[in-house]
Amino acid sequence: MRNHVLFFAILLTLAAVNSFGQTTSGEYLRRGVERFKQNDLDGAIADLSKSIALDPRNVDAYRSRGLAREAKKNYAGAIIDLTKVIGFDPNAGEPYYLRGRAKISIGDIDGALVDLSRAIELDPRQAKAYYFRGVIRGSRLDAVGEMADYSKAIELDTNYAAAFYSRGVARKIKGDRRGAIADYTEAIKVDPQFRLAYHNRANERFNDKDYDGAIADVTKEIELDPSDAKAYDTRANMHSLKKDYAGAIADYTRVLELDPKMTGALRDRADARKASGDLERAFADYLEYLKISPEVGLLVELGEIKYLQKDYQAAIDYYTKAIEYSPYSAAAYQKRALAYNAIKDYKRANADAKKAASLYYK
Repeated sequence: MRNHVLFFAILLTLAAVNSFGQTTSGEYLRRGVERFKQNDLDGAIADLSKSIALDPRNVDAYRSRGLAREAKKNYAGAIIDLTKVIGFDPNAGEPYYLRGRAKISIGDIDGALVDLSRAIELDPRQAKAYYFRGVIRGSRLDAVGEMADYSKAIELDTNYAAAFYSRGVARKIKGDRRGAIADYTEAIKVDPQFRLAYHNRANERFNDKDYDGAIADVTKEIELDPSDAKAYDTRANMHSLKKDYAGAIADYTRVLELDPKMTGALRDRADARKASGDLERAFADYLEYLKISPEVGLLVELGEIKYLQKDYQAAIDYYTKAIEYSPYSAAAYQKRALAYNAIKDYKRANADAKKAASLYYK
C-alpha cells in the first residue's frame, strides 16, 4: 500500500513539473510579438503559429501573425489571418483597415476600398484608413474624395507626415502650387528626414522662381543621401540658371563621380565651364562628350571656343566638320562666316553668310 502511495506521489510530481515547463499560447504570443518588434519575422511567425496551435481562438495571435506576414510581403497569408480576426469580431474597425492595406499590396483595389470604407464606418477615428482610402481615390482620379480623405486623416492625426505629403501631391496636380508647398512644409516639420517632401518642395519652389529655396531643399536631399547623383544634377542645373557656374561645375563633377553613365552631366559641365570663361576645360569636356554622342552642335561649340581663343583657322575647321556632318546647319555657316571675316577672307565670309540666311528663312 505504501508503495502505491509513493508511486502516485511521484506521478503527480512529474505531471506538475511537465505542466510548469510547458510553454503556453500566451507565452508564445508575447515572445512572437517581441520578436516582431526586433524584426525577427521568421521567429515571430513561428512563435505566433505555435500560439495559434495551442489556442485556435487567440485573436491577438492571428492579428500579430497577419502583421508579420505582411512585413514579410506574404500578403495572401496576411489576408487569411486578418480575415480570421474579422470572423472573431466583425464589428472591430482596425482589422478591416489592416486587411484593406494588405489588399492594396496584391492589387485588389476594389476589395481594399470596401475594407477601408468599412473600417471607417466602424471606427471613424482611424486616420490611416482615411489615408489609404485617399490613396485609392487618387489613383482613380477622384480628386474631391482624395482631398477629403487626406484632410480628414490630418484632422485626426496632425503629425501624419505621409498625409500632408500626399495632399501636397494632390494639390500640385490641381495646380495649387502654394498649397502644395505648404503641405510639403508641414510634412517636413513632422519628419525632417522626409526626402521626397524636400524633393517635391524644391520642384515647386523652382517653378515659383524661388531658386534659393529650391537649392536649399535639394541640398537637404543630398545631406540625407549623399549618393544620389540625380539630386546633384538637379542642384547643378539650378546653380547654372543662377549663373553660379562654380557651384554648377562642382555638382556636375560629383554627378560623374557617382554615376559615370549620366554622361549628360559632362555636356552640361562643358556649357558651365564655357560660360564661366574656362575655355580650355570646356573644350576638353566637349571633345570628350563628342566621343560619346557625335552631333553637329558639339562641333559648333568646339569651333566657337577656338574662335573665342582667336584660333580662327581651327574654328573654321570645326565649323567645316559640322557642315559636313549636317549640311543644313545654319548656325555652322553663320559662325564660319564670322571666322572667315576675322581672317579677312571676305569672299568666303559673304558666301557663308548668304548660305546661313537661306537656311534660316527656308
